[in-house]
Amino acid sequence: MSITGCGRGIIFGHLVTAIIRGTKTQTRRPIRPEPLHADPPGSYQHCHHYFTGVPERGWAYYWMRGGTWNSTQPFFPRYKVGSCPWVREAWQLYHLHSDGDGGWDPYLWREAVPPDRPRQRHMIDYKADNSMDGPWRTPLHMPRWASRVQLEITDVRPEIVQRISEADAVAEGVESVEQFQKEWESLHGSMSWSVPTWVWVYTFRVVSNTGRPEIEAATAAGRG
Repeated sequence: MSITGCGRGIIFGHLVTAIIRGTKTQTRRPIRPEPLHADPPGSYQHCHHYFTGVPERGWAYYWMRGGTWNSTQPFFPRYKVGSCPWVREAWQLYHLHSDGDGGWDPYLWREAVPPDRPRQRHMIDYKADNSMDGPWRTPLHMPRWASRVQLEITDVRPEIVQRISEADAVAEGVESVEQFQKEWESLHGSMSWSVPTWVWVYTFRVVSNTGRPEIEAATAAGRG
């Protein structure tokens, strides 16, 4: 699979390692703009509301107000089925210099990060691996060439995040709904679990965990 034009970046934290191990195959991201329609204000959790639709045509959001059903324009997920987002994560770039004994010593890359993979010897380290102490570069500015994981979205659906099942919590790379709640609150605030929140539920598979899926595909073809 060629990486050219394939996908946008998608940010992950420490659970990148669970993706690489194959134990994380889902991620939940808040729907924006948030489809809240409560009448009276503050009664959102008691409203009648649901999504309906298909990925290709978008989802319409319906809610009841004053005994009348209302609907919105379709919502579209950021990542569609078949798209191939590449993973952005906290990272660092190092020069590699000979240690004089046939090995290489890493030195922090202090220049601007190049737009393409450096020609000189270098090393990329990732915070999720806990192999070094940093400092770390933000995933927001990770270039495509520095990413090691590329995904393919295989399914997407809307859901209220608090309705996650135990099986889906495991698919999120954790052991239980309780642990998933803690992960959610660490990202969205300590009170975020108390507010019903619509999310996109993305199911995915790993296309590459080296950052070079086209080389992996060629190697696999050669073995065949």
